[in-house]
Amino acid sequence: MHADISREIQGKVHGGIKANQVVINKWVEEYNKIRPHEALEMKTPSDIYKKSEIKYDEFSCNYQYPFGFEIKKVSKGGAIRIKKDFYYISTVLNGFTIGLEERNDQEYMVWLSNYPIRNFRFKISLPKARK
Repeated sequence: MHADISREIQGKVHGGIKANQVVINKWVEEYNKIRPHEALEMKTPSDIYKKSEIKYDEFSCNYQYPFGFEIKKVSKGGAIRIKKDFYYISTVLNGFTIGLEERNDQEYMVWLSNYPIRNFRFKISLPKARK
């Protein structure tokens, strides 16, 4: 599909983003509802598409982090708050709960579940985990 759209549309539409979007929308409509596809036994994608009966549930962000991790929820702006300061982590992690693992003085590994995301250096030391 990407090769087809590139070959048929790319560089051939003048008029900016809006003009390109109009042409792309028409192309997608034709591609899915009018053109038969060999791989689909000469049917169109809309001929064989069936809506899933499985209901989508929001992705759960409740991770368990090891003892000693500082746990923070990432804001809509991609930041976490430590004391009165905000530290930008990433907007990709909006709404997720991350774990901060102390590595060195004021240096931490940012974790999302079992995945290390990045090293981060804070201006202040985070509170030590209570035992």
